[in-house]
Amino acid sequence: MRRYLPFAALIALAAASCGGDDDGPVDDGTAGGPPAVDPLDVTFETGEWEVPTGDVFECFYTDVITDKELAVQGAQSGDAPDGLHHITLYYTDQVQEPGHHPCSDDEMTAWRQVAAAGGGEADAGYGLPPGLAMHMPSGSQLVVQVHYINTTDAPYMRNDSVTMDVVDPADVDEYANMHVTLDSGFEVPAHGEFTSTSLCTVEKETKVVLLLGHMHEWGKHYKLERLAEDGSVAEVLYEEEWLPFYASHPPAHHFEVAEPLVLAPGTKLRQSCSWQNTEEAPLTFPREMCLSFMYYYPDDGERFALCQPEVAP
Repeated sequence: MRRYLPFAALIALAAASCGGDDDGPVDDGTAGGPPAVDPLDVTFETGEWEVPTGDVFECFYTDVITDKELAVQGAQSGDAPDGLHHITLYYTDQVQEPGHHPCSDDEMTAWRQVAAAGGGEADAGYGLPPGLAMHMPSGSQLVVQVHYINTTDAPYMRNDSVTMDVVDPADVDEYANMHVTLDSGFEVPAHGEFTSTSLCTVEKETKVVLLLGHMHEWGKHYKLERLAEDGSVAEVLYEEEWLPFYASHPPAHHFEVAEPLVLAPGTKLRQSCSWQNTEEAPLTFPREMCLSFMYYYPDDGERFALCQPEVAP
């Protein structure tokens, strides 16, 4: 039975401290006592479920359906068990019966992402700064996607939890959205190395407050550049020698709301990803990835902004 929850009844106490910065979470509780909790935060627990072998995307339609708007600043999951890649929070206005099943691309076209978590204390570094939030309208159903990469030879059981960091909409100056530069056309040969370079054009002014790259465990090097009109490099926006741990917790660059990274309409972005494949088979998207993720403001109502790849110079 669906529960159309009034705002007060929707609220669940978080089981772990939320908030903090790149130096780790802030403990506002009494020393030796339980961690501080925010009464606005919403926590969801999957219950015991079986993680099959391989690359697994499981989608959980929750019984959380709002009757008021929510302002979401981020998310944190309880821990980072072996195999967990990330937990992503979405909302949909096409309400479904609570339950879970393997995700499909078709159903996800009706969703909009509001937050994500990789597990553990480092999640605090991926939220939005004060004054910004993602908007979750009234009448929205919370949908949770859990991504595991089970490299063992047998299924195992998991019980995952995630807390959505919620603030009072009255404290929001601007709503934010996501900008993604995606390269999905690569193929890394078996037991080989490969570099893919793509170019895309920013369509509208984008004020960025968080920027990170994303690859999986075979990644070796990531770089995102802003090009000048003549095609030369105007600025290296993000560059990292990739580590396997970065698949779930990549380094993030933060910018002040008052001084964001501004990408003007027509800006050319060049993205380069290098891999070393140790597997017997080629690697393609989505088993490996090459993308950048940005939080920007103001939100213009799009599901997200996608910078489509062109032929790289």
